[in-house]
Amino acid sequence: MLRKINIKIFLLIAIIGFLNIAVIYPWFSGGYTVNSGSFEPVYTSYSPGFTFNLLWYLGFPNRFAFPPLFFYLGTSTPISYHITTGLFFIILPLSLIFFLRTLKLSWYSSLAATTLFIFYPSIFYILPSLYTQVAQFSFPPPLLLFLSYYGLGPRIIGLVFSLLALAFLFRYLKDNKYFLLTVLLSASVFLIDQVTSVGYIILATALVLSFTLFKPIPKLKKLILITYGLIAWFYNFSYLKNL
Repeated sequence: MLRKINIKIFLLIAIIGFLNIAVIYPWFSGGYTVNSGSFEPVYTSYSPGFTFNLLWYLGFPNRFAFPPLFFYLGTSTPISYHITTGLFFIILPLSLIFFLRTLKLSWYSSLAATTLFIFYPSIFYILPSLYTQVAQFSFPPPLLLFLSYYGLGPRIIGLVFSLLALAFLFRYLKDNKYFLLTVLLSASVFLIDQVTSVGYIILATALVLSFTLFKPIPKLKKLILITYGLIAWFYNFSYLKNL
């Protein structure tokens, strides 16, 4: 019976993966976006190598307007931008399933939640300001709209890293394991996208509070300090006060 259930779960994951690939497949053949309001040209035309900071004073020599790790994942040209963000779009359902299973949701609940999150239109489409925009595209899934129309590639990659970071943070809080991996994934979230990092802060805080109410968490302050230490060169006080 267990083997039969495992086969069913595998098939369901494969179906979700196939549908997700089918949805995003045209994205891999795209060039420059045709939407004048897209952020894609901003990201693809931004190259840290051409923004050398002459006043770096032994700090990091590049001047950044956006979190820098996104650009070092290979997104400096239209083709590489589409390939990188498209691959992370495909990975996103797997990271969500992994996160939900880490929280001890059943396989079927995790797969159902992932299907709703990835493929179904958002309830916020009923808002007049959004309805007029999305109606012309037949109410697509929000994540596909963010990537293909608004060009918000960092959101997609940030979501993947946020879900993985939250999953390993949960394991660390629960079993005191994966300290280093939790630190590295948490720091990566902040160095990829600022918007998803805000969501990560909220959810991570909720997780920490839910555990610290019942027992002390060893090395929690150390985890927070090391994580900030890895991103402090970018999120310094002069930068934070201008956000």
